[in-house]
Amino acid sequence: MLKDNFKLLLLLLAALLCQIVHCQQSCPSSDWIENGAFCYLLVNGTTGRSFDEARTDCQGRANGADLLWISTDSELSWFEDYQARAWNIKKNWAQCTDCGRRVEAAWIGAYRDDLGIFRWIRDSQAVEINFKWYFGQPKDTPLDYILADDTGSSIRYRTDTREANRKFWHFCKVQHKEPTTTTPMPTTTLPPYLGPCPTRYWTEQGDSCYLLVKGESGRSVDEAEADCSARSSKAGLLWIETADEAAWVMNNSKSAWNLKRDWSECKDCQSDATAWMSLRRTGDVWTWGAKTGIDQSAVRWFTGHPRATPNDFASLYDTGNSNDLCVRSETAGSKMWHICKFRFRESTATTPPSTSTQPATSSVTTSAPTTTPYEGACPSSEWIENGAFCYILVKGATGRSFDEARTDCQSRNAGSDLLWFSDQNELNWFQDYSARQWNIKQDWDQCTD
Repeated sequence: MLKDNFKLLLLLLAALLCQIVHCQQSCPSSDWIENGAFCYLLVNGTTGRSFDEARTDCQGRANGADLLWISTDSELSWFEDYQARAWNIKKNWAQCTDCGRRVEAAWIGAYRDDLGIFRWIRDSQAVEINFKWYFGQPKDTPLDYILADDTGSSIRYRTDTREANRKFWHFCKVQHKEPTTTTPMPTTTLPPYLGPCPTRYWTEQGDSCYLLVKGESGRSVDEAEADCSARSSKAGLLWIETADEAAWVMNNSKSAWNLKRDWSECKDCQSDATAWMSLRRTGDVWTWGAKTGIDQSAVRWFTGHPRATPNDFASLYDTGNSNDLCVRSETAGSKMWHICKFRFRESTATTPPSTSTQPATSSVTTSAPTTTPYEGACPSSEWIENGAFCYILVKGATGRSFDEARTDCQSRNAGSDLLWFSDQNELNWFQDYSARQWNIKQDWDQCTD
């Protein structure tokens, strides 16, 4: 009896001590992985979940649990390293019977808001870590929800929709004790977008910005026009005002927007590798909707087009052949992607439209002469903006030694230096843009020394 009372006393003392020092809880179960003050769980198995289903599942597993959020670069490094060693999404993906076969990935708790800012759904705080995006990612709205994609060699991130049929595994996270580190690891924040386009995901060229809206779903021509207008009151379906602009649009569509390559993403699109423009026929006359544009003869029609009514609405078509982008005529209800245009200032150019069918070959993106001061985020209009950075190729009649080149870069703007790369996506962009625009080989004879 005395021994039993002594045991009971010890238990009571332990419980009291736990309350005094705030005993820390362990992870919800042995399935969770502990790292620091947090626990992590990959929910895999024979079935996947949509983004919303995944979040509900996490929240139901423990008080305070949610889809994975990541606070520091050191936590991100741990997460990606542990995935490479233990969670094995790609290795075990065949277990899932209703997940997609093309992407082996798991939801995390990040999304892109209406202003183009990525946030954690747990508390709506802006994402302050640097995602290593899969090539061609992130995609445009409505693909706004982030997946961790196991490529087999590393984790890369991609965006997808929250539609109920998009089934993947998912990561949960919960805090089980107060963090012991009071000084957070330094993080690199994405600066606010200060350029003239509606968001950083538009492409700036001259006086306008352009956005190819892709995704799993296509739109009719009226739905496409409404989508562009919803993005900005000054935006509309693509209209073309000069022959030079027509050449640039076709070149950019071919080389960067990848209509043909990505077309399989669209589940309900009709036609083939096409995107709506605002060009349409009224009677026998083709016009750019309510916008002022050049005559339709500046565009290159695909063989057999334009077709007879009711095929009265034009789309840009990627045939898949080298340098072969054409225009097709379609019915208004056809489902496809679309291109939006946003003019952020009126051109004051007096030069008549060029008849050239190729884009200009200057070292940087050219714009029409204007009296309006440069309004972009880069040091000047000669620089090219990509993501959070600006780039310039310095050409001309004279070259520089390595030291002279570095001194020149550093003198152009505070913080600038000779080109450096942070990840593979940036390198891919640089090499692609060089091939299309900077034209070192083509312009080399300009340099005399």
